[in-house]
Amino acid sequence: MRDDAQVVCRQLGFETIVAYFGWAYFHGGSGPIWIGNVNCYGNETSLLQCPYEHDGSGCSHNNDVDNKIYKVRLVDGFSNFSGRVEVFKNGEWGTVCDPNWTWDDAAVVCRQLGFESVVVALDETFFGLGSGPISISDVICYGPETSLLQCFHRHGVDNCLYHTSDAGVVCRVLLLHRSFKITSASTDNKIDKVRLVDGFSNSSGRIEVLFDGEWGTVCHYQWTIAEANVVCKQLGYQSVIVSFRYALLGEGSGVIWMTNVQCTGYETSLSECNYKLFENLACSHHEDVGVLCGGRKTVRSFLGYTYH
Repeated sequence: MRDDAQVVCRQLGFETIVAYFGWAYFHGGSGPIWIGNVNCYGNETSLLQCPYEHDGSGCSHNNDVDNKIYKVRLVDGFSNFSGRVEVFKNGEWGTVCDPNWTWDDAAVVCRQLGFESVVVALDETFFGLGSGPISISDVICYGPETSLLQCFHRHGVDNCLYHTSDAGVVCRVLLLHRSFKITSASTDNKIDKVRLVDGFSNSSGRIEVLFDGEWGTVCHYQWTIAEANVVCKQLGYQSVIVSFRYALLGEGSGVIWMTNVQCTGYETSLSECNYKLFENLACSHHEDVGVLCGGRKTVRSFLGYTYH
């Protein structure tokens, strides 16, 4: 069916197909059904070059093909810029099922909703199971699109089973819009305090530590979910949800105090872990670490971050 739609777009003078739709997605037409069972290879320049049946026998207007624009929203997140992705189709909201949901796919959702960019692309029901229909599946975006409609996607469930692969996202907001307080905790060891700065909630932010009276950042060398979990526990949270690397929550300024931090995950503060203090001059603030704390319990990894 995609090859058939590709030929239609080419015949109409467009560069390529974005998405294809069946089952009278734009409501059934009226009048005669001229052709049916179209079977293109994709390289034709006209539908007339494809095999097809002239009378459309066996078809009804319930099988008409078309395309449509739909709205997008985020549901059941911990903020208005996070949550399960849902799209409005056929008069009702439904989820996006995608076992291979990527950073590029999530970036398009964030851009469509007016946010600066994406922080995390989450799948496998990170924000809980949706209810109702699965609106679209198998989304493939390249990143610069401004709407999910511009990405390839399928209508129906295809490789999806129930809502077990509902897609989610955390979008990035401009730092100027952040008004959450700094969260910090004290210890009696060499590293005096830990705090989260420039996060999108009280339980998130770039990790900074206090040493010798000055706050500084932590370099991401050898940083894993175990180290992030210790920070969350030190700050009084149950566990880590997301561990960020590559300054995904913004670059700090000033000194970089810690690098090569290695924790088992059972420590109660970063000062109990092995680390190097201001020794790795190869670090830059582009490699500052961050965290989102909470209470979820399943550890997974994706690209430049790990999430829990």
